[in-house]
This record gives sequence, C-alpha cells and structure tokens, in this order.
Amino acid sequence: MILKKYSPLEYAEELSYPPKEWMEYEEAFLYHENSKFGRRKSQKDFVHIGQLRANKNLVSAMTRQWKVYPYVEYKPLPSVVDFLAEPGMSLEEAIVRRRSSRCFSGKAISWKAFARMMVLSYGITGEMPYDTSDIQYLRASPSAGALYPLEIYPVVFRVEELEMGVYHYNVRDNALGLLKEGDFREELFALCTEQDMVRDAGGVFLITAQPLRTMRKYRERGLRFIYLDAGHLAQNMYLLAVSSGCGACALGGLYDWEVEDFLGIDGFYETVIYAVVVGAIE
Repeated sequence: MILKKYSPLEYAEELSYPPKEWMEYEEAFLYHENSKFGRRKSQKDFVHIGQLRANKNLVSAMTRQWKVYPYVEYKPLPSVVDFLAEPGMSLEEAIVRRRSSRCFSGKAISWKAFARMMVLSYGITGEMPYDTSDIQYLRASPSAGALYPLEIYPVVFRVEELEMGVYHYNVRDNALGLLKEGDFREELFALCTEQDMVRDAGGVFLITAQPLRTMRKYRERGLRFIYLDAGHLAQNMYLLAVSSGCGACALGGLYDWEVEDFLGIDGFYETVIYAVVVGAIE
C-alpha cells in the first residue's frame, strides 16, 4: 500500500478541521513529519550513524557527555552506593503515591533528600568498556544512544546545609557547584510564569539540553529524543521526591529566553527545556 502524503492544509481540508486552527501549529506539525522514520527516508540517517562510528575521535567525545565549570568549587555529593545502603519506600509505593504537588510548606528540605534527587535521577550508576577503548558511563535514567544531552541547574531556596543560590550538578565528579549566591525566589517566580508554588518551594531544578550531543548522531529526530530524555529524568525526580517525603511538580511553563539569560547560557548550543519544582509538604 502506498501512503498518500499531505500538506498540513490538505489534512485540514480532508478531515474538516478548521484550517485557521490547524495552520496555527503548522511549524510544529512539519517538524514532527520531517523527523519521522520511514524505510526509504531514513536510509541516509542509518548510513550516517554507521559512518559516525568510524570517527574514533568523535565517538570518544560522545562517551564524555557532561559539563564542568572550570573555576567553580564543587561540593561532593553522596554516592549511589551510599543511597543503596539506606532503607526506604518501595518503588511500587512511590509510583502509587506520586502526584504533582503544588502546595509546599515553606520549610527546608534535607540536604540528603535534595542530593538524592540529583544523584539517582541523572548521576553515574555504572560503566562499561566501549569499542574505542573509552569508558561508557551509564546513568540513572535512560538516554537515546547513551548520549545524555541534559544538564541540571538547581536553584536553592530552602535546603539544609546549602546557602541560597544557583548551582550546577557536575555529573562527572558527582558534585554540586555554586555558580552565584543569592535569594532568587522572586526572580524564579517571575521566570516560571508567576506560579505561586515556586515561592514556598525548597528549590527549582532547571533542566537544560545541549542538543548537538544527541543530534550529531540522530539528526532531526534527535530533538524528539532530548524531550523524551527529560521526561525520563523528571519521572525519576518525582519518585525520589515522594520516597523522601517531599513533593515535586514538573513545570513546562517557563519564559525560555529569560531563563537562559538568568543561567548565562546561549540558548542555542545549550537551551532550557524543563523544570522540576521541589519542596517540603505537610
């Protein structure tokens, strides 16, 4: 069977959708269509992936997907092994109890609970040898091609043993670095489309992506994978928050350009895509 290909407007006409409404989202639909795999269309993409493996320098670089600020002093976080040694809520119970919490008590959350949300959501949990004699580091959440395009910037309001400020999670060294000190509650409230829960939260995890980490291998389709990766990470954070006696709420409503200015990233090679608000609950 040969599938007929339509333009968005032709779809709208055939399905009797209001053309004006359909065309408002034309660019999004066109991206989705252009990033689809098909047996013929995707052949070049698959050849590209095969050729990529012949570039040993690039493949080696792809096994080291993390960002480190060279002039920032990082504080070590508890290791994965440390958390495994602790008794806790079962996975099944955490799944059943998981909800988006939008009401926080305004109290501080513990340093260990806060650290746990980073280490067990995106930290290194293992390693394996790669065919370039490099080590491929494995993480707590899945990522397309093990390319891990995401970075986590915790903005701390109320966390025990931590001063208020903007931090960066250094995955390579499993450590937390203070980028800028200060009380940014009102600023984050404004950047997060003035959602009241931010003011009473313990902090906000701003999640960014460096798209080329994934797209150099998967091309246009890689952008889809980046968003999927962010969803995997956020679900881990939800379950870790619940099992630590805290609340969490994933947040897609951000003023992207302003958040990127706030973090000092360029918005192109590194761009904000998601946030998770966490806090103490009654």
